[in-house]
Amino acid sequence: MRCRVTIDGRIPAEIGLGASELKQAAEKFAYMSSKRIGVPFREVSVILQDDAASEIAHNSVMGVEGATDVITQGFDAMPGEEPGVYGELYVNCDRAISAAPRRRGWSPAKELLLYVAHGMDHLSGADDHSPEDYARMRRRELGWIADIERDAAKEKGSAMTRDELASMIDHTFLKPAGEQDAIERLCSEAEKYRFACAMVNPCEVSKAAGLLQGSSVRIGTVIGFPLGANTIKTKIYEAVLAVEDGALDIDLVVNMRQLKAAVSDKAVRSELQEDLSNFNDAVKERDQGVCTKLILECCYLTDEEKVLGCRLAKAAGFDFVKTSTGFGTGGATVHDVKLMRRTVGKKMGVKAAGGIRTLDDALKFIDAGASRLGCSAGVSIIEELA
Repeated sequence: MRCRVTIDGRIPAEIGLGASELKQAAEKFAYMSSKRIGVPFREVSVILQDDAASEIAHNSVMGVEGATDVITQGFDAMPGEEPGVYGELYVNCDRAISAAPRRRGWSPAKELLLYVAHGMDHLSGADDHSPEDYARMRRRELGWIADIERDAAKEKGSAMTRDELASMIDHTFLKPAGEQDAIERLCSEAEKYRFACAMVNPCEVSKAAGLLQGSSVRIGTVIGFPLGANTIKTKIYEAVLAVEDGALDIDLVVNMRQLKAAVSDKAVRSELQEDLSNFNDAVKERDQGVCTKLILECCYLTDEEKVLGCRLAKAAGFDFVKTSTGFGTGGATVHDVKLMRRTVGKKMGVKAAGGIRTLDDALKFIDAGASRLGCSAGVSIIEELA
């Protein structure tokens, strides 16, 4: 029997989660908790609070000062009610908003779901009095959230065809080493699955272009890769040669030190804007069909620097901004994709790259606003889509 869950209060817009989604997740957590202990969950109220209300509830229910993430209160069945678990969860929305940015790739919505999962776990009798108990609860709760994310991805994926998803993937081989037939295999797969692009290192562009001659699959390459520390003249020369060899997608790594300095130095900002404009103009002068993408390598940047990079790329005429090279300390995150999409608007492209290995990953970034995905796992991702 499904637990009766009620949601009391308003979910702040910053969390990005609907009441119906929260209710469905809470029902799932109640079911999993019930299954774990063999006792049915009958009725649970999820009470949404801010920091001030959480502080009051924490003192009233637990006798403890200060706000917290979630407070759990269980009740015995009333006369005439069926035996089982009844309770209330006091969930702090302010805490979810403030805590989420401290976890890489974590959203306020996911933080809020973790609080609700943790509360349901406590209602089932679990405790976190020791580090071992806390770790055990956290693993269990993250597993429940992962189940919900997989279900949501499958539901979204069912509305997308293989061809539609493939047309959003840049099938990539940018490793410094690999099997001798790696480029042949990449191009064969790109043609078979109709990927948007076969992305290779500059020295492989001519070969890939020959293998895909007559195909609808575009050839792409990376410039100033992976550090972005070449001079702009070198980058332009490298890109023009790549276009002459057959590349139609050009992914340029930004000079990160220059971008960081540009936040506070107007002269550097002007110089970087001019460099990007000159690059874009030179490449498209060689072939108007070229698609240019600026790689920001977000793992090394603050949000302010990411926003500036997006604005400069848009002003320079680039077609896309891209999250990562895949060679930095981190890859694409939902937070970065959402930030980039908000900054560039609806018309400019946003490419997520780095760490995209499953269909769940792909759909998560598309849902966040990505219009292109760069990954080497394109085949397995498409095969996941029934």
